[in-house]
Amino acid sequence: MKIVDWKVADDKKNIRDGAIELRASVSENLYVKLFETPEKAKFQVKNDRTFWRRKCIEKLELLNSSPISGKILEIGAGSGWCSALLSKKSEINHIDVLDYDKYSVTELMPLVFKNLDANTAKLTGVIGSYNDIKAEDNHYDYIISVGAIHHSENLDETFKECERVLKPGGFLIAIEHCHPNSYTKQQEINDNESLLSAERVKNLYGDANLKIKAKDNSDHNYRISEFEASAYKAGLNILPYIFEKGGEDADDDIFKNPKPYRGFTNRTFKPYFAKNNLAPVFDNLLVICQKTAVADSSIFKDINASPVKVGTKRTFLQKATAKIKRMLFS
Repeated sequence: MKIVDWKVADDKKNIRDGAIELRASVSENLYVKLFETPEKAKFQVKNDRTFWRRKCIEKLELLNSSPISGKILEIGAGSGWCSALLSKKSEINHIDVLDYDKYSVTELMPLVFKNLDANTAKLTGVIGSYNDIKAEDNHYDYIISVGAIHHSENLDETFKECERVLKPGGFLIAIEHCHPNSYTKQQEINDNESLLSAERVKNLYGDANLKIKAKDNSDHNYRISEFEASAYKAGLNILPYIFEKGGEDADDDIFKNPKPYRGFTNRTFKPYFAKNNLAPVFDNLLVICQKTAVADSSIFKDINASPVKVGTKRTFLQKATAKIKRMLFS
């Protein structure tokens, strides 16, 4: 596997002091053990959480009505298990697998790729920041983030950079945890300052005596609206899928026939594709963004408006007719 260095230091302003070292510690103390043999690695990519995340990526293929293909960038890749599995897909030509922790890229990823039988000819490990992607504009067909973007110190910068390197019509998919828009600033401060339990610290970092706050590892408690606002400011169309146990009954039709909403009313769906529906393990937010493309190739349709051809204007009478139809039949 080829490894390249995109100079993390160039993005120091967007990386919390000590965060890279903590990430390396997690890789050395936890992830290496989880993936150290082929048997363990294959078991790891079948657990409840990984099963959910794999299924989320498959839903993008339903939404776009085509397989994931072309050039891929995985950001905040950690162990790289997702890229290892994607590398086996014939439609994918190449994957840049990015993380800002050198140990993860140079030591952990090669181990994971080997034990998951990845097609390493397609994979390049990248030491770098997803706020400073060393690729030309319009380069990638897809960007994938598996539980990584909530570590961003600057969501606006992250989405802006992803938009820049995506091809027109290309997709960013981010599988995340998030908070409702009612989550207050005081709650956020309290959560950020809280200490991780000794048991969790031991599991992650190998030393139960360490005093690690939630914010030390750049774990941010972003609200749904913050993801939406940053994507919008970057010029991306965004379709967030929010999951909770008490959400709407759902099946794959929510991806085959997406229904964007207006205003601040977010639809929530039951995690129907969790591995264990009786005790589902899931991330509550699936963000799907698409870079602006020609109108007829976009998955984002305004279901509340009458269809209008690009480059044409409706007359006053046409506008009035459309409004009356909406009033009568909505």
